[in-house]
Amino acid sequence: MLQAVLGFWRRLPLVGRLLIPASAALLVAGALMLYSTVWEEAGEARADLQGQLKDELQTLPSALGDLLVIGDYASLQQALNRRVRQPRIIRLRYLDASGAKLESDGHAVPPRHSLPPCGGGSGRGGPPHDFGRLGPNDGVVG
Repeated sequence: MLQAVLGFWRRLPLVGRLLIPASAALLVAGALMLYSTVWEEAGEARADLQGQLKDELQTLPSALGDLLVIGDYASLQQALNRRVRQPRIIRLRYLDASGAKLESDGHAVPPRHSLPPCGGGSGRGGPPHDFGRLGPNDGVVG
């Protein structure tokens, strides 16, 4: 095996012997540049997300202040559910001094555009309003 590689190397012209290590060096340099660029972009995205969430935490009390003063917990729960639908918020929790706790989980609130499984129960895989044609005996039991 080693003899075959050495024989191949000896038969290569000078240009071939120079191109192989240069190509390997370019491949390594390109991989390192890609890694460093992705690492930097991920850090910037993380910093942007932290800034957006910090802004959200600063505006959330003023947005929910009226509901908190009134004590309307049902409307407060709806407001928390609306806020959690944003893609970058996973969970919101409100803790009252009296011990009341409201929590909204982003995974528990389905997005507005999602369809139920199997096309809304039509059995045909279409949207929920696609019921197809009903025959004279469809829906008759017994």
